[in-house]
Amino acid sequence: MALVGYTNAGKSTIFNRLTAADSLEENLLFATLDPLTRKCVLPCGYTVLVTDTVGFIQDLPTTLVAAFRSTLEEVTEADLLLHVVDSSHPDYVAHERTVSRLLTELGASSIPMVTVYNKSDQKASEFIPTTTASIMISALSAADIDRLRYFLEEAVKQQMVHYDVSIPSGEGKLLAQLKSDTILHEWHYNEQGGTYDCQGYVLPAHPLYGELQSFQR
Repeated sequence: MALVGYTNAGKSTIFNRLTAADSLEENLLFATLDPLTRKCVLPCGYTVLVTDTVGFIQDLPTTLVAAFRSTLEEVTEADLLLHVVDSSHPDYVAHERTVSRLLTELGASSIPMVTVYNKSDQKASEFIPTTTASIMISALSAADIDRLRYFLEEAVKQQMVHYDVSIPSGEGKLLAQLKSDTILHEWHYNEQGGTYDCQGYVLPAHPLYGELQSFQR
């Protein structure tokens, strides 16, 4: 997944809290120029890769267009976009529109996206969310970051396919892959059949998706 948003929305702060990384957190234009990618462990134990990107801006100077676009190439490869919006800014709606327009220009408008309204402790008095696929947080609140992790877990599940399979006990490698490469929701050993009955979620583009078809219950 990739973090996108208008500059100074708090992407790097959220990135650092989610991944325990140390990217630059400054109230400056383009404080993050080089995309960083780190691992983030969701509450269920599933690991996702999160990329922090350069902040979007309206009327980007011509001299920065090429550099700006090159740093955002990884956005088009993401399975899910996290649009971070500064809810304290009076022009937050215009910022959202700018980000949406630039995503369209980058060819990333078809990628599933959820919105993270940041700075809830300072939100503008007239603030109204523009989408229901969203969560409001303060990146400085540990409790809110925990809420965000659960929110992202559900968002990731929406991009996955549910599976319900019976895996022979001798398929140790496959069972290990279910634990590491899918969201393994529940599993138990079936003594009568000598199998592990497993339910969870897998990305449809993952090689495991096809392999699991022959073990469906």
